[in-house]
Amino acid sequence: MIAPTAITEVRRVCREWAATIGRCRGAAERTAFFRDHLPSLLVRADLLAQVLQGVLDGSPAPDLRQATIFENEFVLHQDPGGLFSLRLYLYGPGEVTFVHDHVSWGVSGSASGPLAVQRYRRIDDGSSAGHAGLKAEEYRLLMPTETETSLPFEKGIHRTGNPGAGTTWMLSAYGPPARHAAMQRFDLETGRVEQVFPPRVRKRRLVEQALRGPAASATEPMEVGLRVDDSAVLSR
Repeated sequence: MIAPTAITEVRRVCREWAATIGRCRGAAERTAFFRDHLPSLLVRADLLAQVLQGVLDGSPAPDLRQATIFENEFVLHQDPGGLFSLRLYLYGPGEVTFVHDHVSWGVSGSASGPLAVQRYRRIDDGSSAGHAGLKAEEYRLLMPTETETSLPFEKGIHRTGNPGAGTTWMLSAYGPPARHAAMQRFDLETGRVEQVFPPRVRKRRLVEQALRGPAASATEPMEVGLRVDDSAVLSR
């Protein structure tokens, strides 16, 4: 099949990058490296198309069973040494992410279609836990082969999406995540902030939470008309 050859080529490129990334000193040098080198894959939309065709042909890579935070996310490579990962995101017409930050640096670009990036700045003092005030700042519209850099935590709050009528392919390289940190999701209407975990981590946290204390009595009545906000509704 063609697709396994394509994913093998993508990973060969990533292994070459890792050899250089390992010698870089700090995040600034690593993001500069990817700004220079990520376009070498962004121009190869035909190669990425072969990788995607492999998904339809039943190729084991990228693995659709791998848990990801975003449902449009495909993990193309994870460096064995934890230096970086390479991920592909597919956006349908008009699709955008929720407003969020990251727990690592990242460099992203379009391999096909327009990619909109809206950045935000916190304008509150952070004293109210679970809430944040945001102000829209820089807006960029990236065309194929153009890139942008994301910083971790509050310096990198943003949302990305596809303003076009076709499909946008976003390719991203991310550094190692900070330990004991979680992505945050920001609600622009309510100001609410919540942590977002990968599915496996969230399930583990739910189990730990359940075992911390005794279960509620089965005879204890529930409040009639109890309201549940959207963040508590289980995904289907």
